[in-house]
Amino acid sequence: MNWYKQAISFNRYEYKIPEDPKNLMYDFYMTTAFPEIDSTDRNSESLNLIVQDIKEKLYPYLKKHISQALSFAISSEFRHVYAESNFSEEAAEYPESFENDTRYLDFMNDFQTKMMRDVAFTDDVNNRLDELGQRNDSPRSHTRARSYAIIRELMDEKDMDRREFVQMAKDLFSDLEWSPAYGGDSWAGVCTAWLKLDAANSLSDLQVWIDHAYSIQHNTDTVFNKLTHYYKDGYQWIAQALDEKFEAKSPYELMHGISPSLKSVATYIFKAGGYGTVETEYGNIQQEK
Repeated sequence: MNWYKQAISFNRYEYKIPEDPKNLMYDFYMTTAFPEIDSTDRNSESLNLIVQDIKEKLYPYLKKHISQALSFAISSEFRHVYAESNFSEEAAEYPESFENDTRYLDFMNDFQTKMMRDVAFTDDVNNRLDELGQRNDSPRSHTRARSYAIIRELMDEKDMDRREFVQMAKDLFSDLEWSPAYGGDSWAGVCTAWLKLDAANSLSDLQVWIDHAYSIQHNTDTVFNKLTHYYKDGYQWIAQALDEKFEAKSPYELMHGISPSLKSVATYIFKAGGYGTVETEYGNIQQEK
């Protein structure tokens, strides 16, 4: 493969993880499309090492990044547990897991008390919590951040790690009767995604569960649009980017969204794996259309 021997100094290439969440998403999906490269010479061997290095940097970073995003989203939705579900003071209505760990009930009682401090006084607890859940429900909602902060505080007080909290939230989302707009099985699924991603360690497992987390956003539009970091004159770009990924017939169609660091080497990786030029690939796509 003499076509790229002088094109880039592969031995000096270093992938830099982008800060922009859009670049992160496109970089991930580009790496999942990287072809296998036969190690026929030094340059192809170098490209294989580069691909491995990119994934070993990007996937663990995304695990932490997406886990935090899912955790914030779960904590935000958790604030609706009193106003939008059948959770009550009757032990018979608690999920079964509450019978095995008294910290769960203590957690819920303290969560209710702390969250209610942010609401103007009324006599009805459900109305107060409903007001809290609905007030200023914007991309920068104070109540979302407050719910997240209270949950972190209570986790420390109850000696509960994040995995235990997410499991408790999953039980509440799946076992209680929720109004259609909040909680329920879809949010139990978000919790499952967090638990699976948290347990993933190999690159193959990380790829599966990172992709699954992005797919949850694509299917439900409920996760990343709770984070100001993803706000770019709105959150529409997330759905547009995910639509483009799922509809793409060639990885070259995603090239415009990847980071400059990945773009500097991606074309060479695809060419070494048997792909044509960008122009050829786009021409074939247009013919198929």
